[in-house]
Amino acid sequence: MIQKKRRESTNGVGYYTCWNKHKLNGCIYCGRPANTREHIPSEFLFIDPLPENLQTIPACFECNNGFSTDEEYFICYLEVLKSEVYPDYVISEHVCRTLSQKPSLKQLIVNEISYSNGCFTLSFDSNRFSRVIKKYAIGHAGYEFDNLNFDGNCKVWYEFCDNISYEKKVEFTSPIQMDVIPEISSRFSCNACIIQNVEDGSVFVLSDWTVVQENRYSYQVYINRDNGVTVKMIILDYLYCQVDFD
Repeated sequence: MIQKKRRESTNGVGYYTCWNKHKLNGCIYCGRPANTREHIPSEFLFIDPLPENLQTIPACFECNNGFSTDEEYFICYLEVLKSEVYPDYVISEHVCRTLSQKPSLKQLIVNEISYSNGCFTLSFDSNRFSRVIKKYAIGHAGYEFDNLNFDGNCKVWYEFCDNISYEKKVEFTSPIQMDVIPEISSRFSCNACIIQNVEDGSVFVLSDWTVVQENRYSYQVYINRDNGVTVKMIILDYLYCQVDFD
């Protein structure tokens, strides 16, 4: 397979993912030569059988493995928290196995979740949460679009579903209408729904959600009103996330 460099990309952060691991092309996170494939999101998030449509992006070995402990903490925390809030929720087998093998991680998470007077009090590592969410967003945005620069500013937002109103959830999960048509060579141009008004000839693009695994992970990518890229994710049907890139 061939990994094609995206047009006008010179700093190593924008490459297609149909790639040859022997090619010295750029890691999507740091721009150094990429010698591994990175799943977006982590396979650890899913249950068997694994989804067939998992995206892969080029990454160097250091970046590919550098997020592992953060992702492990992030996913285990979400599963444990959801099982506490919803007693009928069953923690996945691989998370149960990880927690049994790493009692210090389990104890850390248990200590960060407390319940009193009918409500939960949460104390978690917000920096680790933000790093994992931003990583996933970079992966999706880099996979779907051309000519992106992830070295600029970005805004990371996330919230647990219990703290979000019904109206906000409807707004968050609705398809997005974009007035900007993505570059023809980008992956997104192949997946988006491009609609033309037969009366006035106007054209707009509709970006809908991609369900990677039911009740586990969904995402949406689109060009926002500031001509940047927005990535939305719903993780375990419990954590709503949004990252806006300039």
